[in-house]
Order: sequence, then C-alpha cells, then structure tokens
Amino acid sequence: MAEDLIEANSRLSIPVAPMTLGLVTSVGSAAWHDFCNELEGSGFGFRIRSVDARVQGDEAPTMVADAIRQLSGDGVDLIVVIRGGGARNDLAAFDTEPIARAIAGAAVPVFTGIGHEIDRSVADEVAHSAWKTPTACAGAIVDLVADFVARTEEAWAGIHRAASATLDTAANGLMGTAQRIARQTHVAVSRSDERLAGRARRVVAIRRRLDEEEASAARSAARLVRLSHHAAEAADRRLGDLERRRGLLDPARLLERGWSITTDGDGRVVRSVADVSGGSELRTRLADGVALSTVSEVVSDD
Repeated sequence: MAEDLIEANSRLSIPVAPMTLGLVTSVGSAAWHDFCNELEGSGFGFRIRSVDARVQGDEAPTMVADAIRQLSGDGVDLIVVIRGGGARNDLAAFDTEPIARAIAGAAVPVFTGIGHEIDRSVADEVAHSAWKTPTACAGAIVDLVADFVARTEEAWAGIHRAASATLDTAANGLMGTAQRIARQTHVAVSRSDERLAGRARRVVAIRRRLDEEEASAARSAARLVRLSHHAAEAADRRLGDLERRRGLLDPARLLERGWSITTDGDGRVVRSVADVSGGSELRTRLADGVALSTVSEVVSDD
C-alpha cells in the first residue's frame, strides 16, 4: 500500500479499440483455447502475442512475472493473464509478490481471468480489471471493440447525413435560381410582344417602317428563345454537376478512391503534424478496414 501498487495499473487508460493483445498463460491449455475461441468468434481481427508460462507450481510466479514484463514493452494494447479453474492451492502463484509487482509496473492495462468463482487473488486486486473466467475476460475485450465500432459507424452516418443536407440545400438554391431565370425570360418575351404590337399599329401608315419593325421583332424573339434555351441547359448542367459532386463527397466513395481518415489513440482526427509526435499510436480507416501504425518521426512542411 505504501508503494501505491494496488491502483497503479488501474489508473492506466484502456485503448478505445484494443486489437493487439499480449496473452500470458499455458499455451495449448483449456483456458488458452477458451480465450482464443471467444475472440475468433467475434469476427474482429485481433492480434494475439502469446507467452507460454507455467500457471501453478514453484516456477509459476517467476515465469508469469517475466512474461508480463516482456509483453509490457512489446507494443501491445492490453496484457491478459488467464488460468482455468482449480483448487485454491493450485492458484496460489497468483497471490505472490513477483506477479503483483509485474502487473503494477506494466506500461499497459492488465486484465485477469484467473478462473475461480469466489475468491480473488492478489493479481486480481492489482490488475486493471478482473473477470472470473478466461471466456468472460475475452468477452469483455470483444465488447470494448464492438462499442468502438458502433460509435465509429454512428459517426460515419452523421457525416453522411450532414453532407446530404448540404447538397440538398444547394440543389434547392439552384432550382430557385432556375425558376427566377424562367420568370425573367417570360417577362422579357411578353414585353417584346407588346413592343411588336405597338409597332404593328404604327405601321398602318408607314409600310416601309412596318417591314423594318417586323424584321427587328423577329430577330429579338429568336434571340430571346436562344437565351432561354441556353439558360435552361446551363441550369441542367449545373444540377448534373452538383449530383456528381454529391456522389464524390460520399465518405464511402472517398475511401474507395484511396482517401483515408487517421485518428490518434483517443479517437481524434489527425489534421496536422502538430497533432502527433514520435511514438504516437495511429488508426487509419480505409475502405476495407483499419490500419494501426506508430509514428517514428514527424516532419513539418516548414
């Protein structure tokens, strides 16, 4: 207690989507199979780095503690320590100081699934989170990733809704412009007809002036018709361009064309080199999945 070991690991933050797991157990045991089968059945692409260790007997405390320290510096998101059920004496290794100190000193959160139903071991108390069985421990990790996926999909849906609303507003504005052009064209044609009628009345006395005015009116009418056709065609082309742009702005289409969205370890979108530093964990969303990466160097355009 004086060394603050009990809560040291619980103060570490769990990654939003822990996909790379360090597993400490007896490889090939029932606990190992139960844990791996639960993860495989989730459909998520977990990566498991297993370290084989004895989980009972005199060698167990040292082997388990060494395995935890080894995985702590191996770039994993979580470390998982599991063992199947057994008699209380079989689980005594997990009440030892070496394992407790290794968990408290780990650089990433440690989950335990020791496999006993009633009693808690010292390892359970020091770990970030503890479950009664290896299967329950795996299920908790699956739930973390499923929650992240659900929140990501909800965010994508919000982006799609916002983009669609923006395009709808632009289309409505363009339609209003086209209607105003049509009204103005109709008014222009009507006024031209009025001028033609007035000229026709005046031509009763002057035959030559009639011929000249009729020719001028015909040319004006033809020009107005061409202008109205051109305006309508321009409006149609612009509507088509907006529809194509709307399709290009579809987030799924952008991803298929090679664009991607990169977020940091906290799920924030990375927009500048100032948002990352060496060693930062990044998640890059692509059209067909997510790529995890670590920043080795940051180079500014300046």
